[in-house]
Amino acid sequence: MKHRLFVGIPISAEVKERVLALMFQLKKIKTDVNFVPPENLHFTLKFLGDVEDLEIPSIHKKLATLCSKKHSFDLSVSTVGAFPSSEKINVIWAGGSQELLSLMKEIDTALNNIKKNDYSEDIPHLTIARVKLEKEKLKNEKELKDFLQIHNDDFFGTMTVRTIILYKSELATTGPVYSIVQTYNFRS
Repeated sequence: MKHRLFVGIPISAEVKERVLALMFQLKKIKTDVNFVPPENLHFTLKFLGDVEDLEIPSIHKKLATLCSKKHSFDLSVSTVGAFPSSEKINVIWAGGSQELLSLMKEIDTALNNIKKNDYSEDIPHLTIARVKLEKEKLKNEKELKDFLQIHNDDFFGTMTVRTIILYKSELATTGPVYSIVQTYNFRS
């Protein structure tokens, strides 16, 4: 059996509150985006895609080994941007500080046999909204681009990262539903 998996970090209550305030402002633009539900907000460290049951023990072992060698760290959450660019918006995100990038690279190296990276995995980010389907022209596109420019340097807070989580994502008509497969703690 296959499971749709990814490795991620949940966000702190303080950061979530500030990101939700930004999302509330973004909703006023009334553009063609679907917002990530508050309970699904997280930093993706590596998207694994559809993974066979037989591969999961290997993933557990590699992530547990990696985390046993790492210490908790502080992560600043700031900036607002878009993938692939502010001119062609598919995803709207808030960025994580560069401390997260080295962890992402270590996880990518450890799990590279499962799935290769894509363009968005080189930038530590927290997805807040996705463009609905493929739109030739976004509704209120200029306002959206202005919004991204205005909020480019926003600061959402600093949080301490003590764990990473292997999540399962099940696609439902209302959107993805995430459940925790395993939590991996860093050394204290």
